[in-house]
Amino acid sequence: MASYEKRGTGWQFRISWQDEQGKRHTKSNGGFRTKKLAENAAHDLEVKLAHGSHIDRADLPLVDYWHQWCTTYKIGKRAVATEYFYPIIETTLKDYFGDTPLGKITPLKWQAFLNDYGDTHARSTSSKVNGYIRAMVRTAINEQTLHTDFTFDAEISGERGVDEADKYLQLDQFAELVNLAHETADFNHLATVAVYVGAESGMRVAEVLGLTWDCVDFEANTLTINKSWDYIHHTGFKPTKNESSNRTVEVLPAVTDLLRQVKVQQAAWMLKTGQRDKHNCVFYSKYSQVLTGAACNKALKNMETKIGIPNDDQITFHGLRHTHVSYLLSEGIDIYYISKRLGHAGIQITMSTYSHLLDAQKSKQASKAMVALDKLAR
Repeated sequence: MASYEKRGTGWQFRISWQDEQGKRHTKSNGGFRTKKLAENAAHDLEVKLAHGSHIDRADLPLVDYWHQWCTTYKIGKRAVATEYFYPIIETTLKDYFGDTPLGKITPLKWQAFLNDYGDTHARSTSSKVNGYIRAMVRTAINEQTLHTDFTFDAEISGERGVDEADKYLQLDQFAELVNLAHETADFNHLATVAVYVGAESGMRVAEVLGLTWDCVDFEANTLTINKSWDYIHHTGFKPTKNESSNRTVEVLPAVTDLLRQVKVQQAAWMLKTGQRDKHNCVFYSKYSQVLTGAACNKALKNMETKIGIPNDDQITFHGLRHTHVSYLLSEGIDIYYISKRLGHAGIQITMSTYSHLLDAQKSKQASKAMVALDKLAR
């Protein structure tokens, strides 16, 4: 039921209603030039309420709505690394918006926040924050708490930095690194073994560390990726990045020969020390634990320094994956095969991620095409 009151030169309405739990709410709005305009606005709200709108939730502070949304839809349903980011966003929203109600966040206010946030954060991080809030807003629109998307068409700012897929070694550096890794890798230098396996397979570091001995086929020279290792939060095995990441990768006999040697050395160490690994992990080290990502990156950095790669040009373990792709593309390997080898969900992801490398091969492929077409004219 709505009531109306003239205040000064304008009109105000007030409506009241009960929610599903029987709690009574009121909402008022003023500044209407005529009573008729106030009546129309009140009627619109009453219609929305009759159709299940939760306009009362728009009065919740943005940070409180975010907390409720995360708790209801996200916590316990996502990877640990993803859930780690939610409270960080909550603190950021609290610091910037305070107790500003969700319904008072306009596109202009949100853009101002993104501009400010981008001054101190990478563009990729700003984009991630905007994406999470956009998902929350869509829920708010679906439950009729909001009726417009204040994140729509927002411009992302922040430092671009170097794209991950641009971080790869030159091919002569890659060859030197692979040879050094193979020469020095053994059970006592297990992180070097991980670097060698990553370079030869294009696997992510979590996939390499998640290998168990039953994943290694010494006869077929293949590695089966069906899980990964949580080296960040130390929760043990976790699923691969996505379903398509479950795959079998062909490797050289040199890779499986090295792993066979490591298995013998690991077994001898376990026999001597009485240690056991219930998970049967390939990269269970002499420190009685599975290697960490930090240990693998440290080994990689030491090798890069040893072969003379300047600090600014050095890559992380993930850069080995991109270098692996760069080398295969330079050798004319089919992009569809590379996509499957990497465990991408589709070839478009591979083409998008490595478009700069594909462009670099364009002139070479064009020359080969012209030679092929020239044969037809003879």
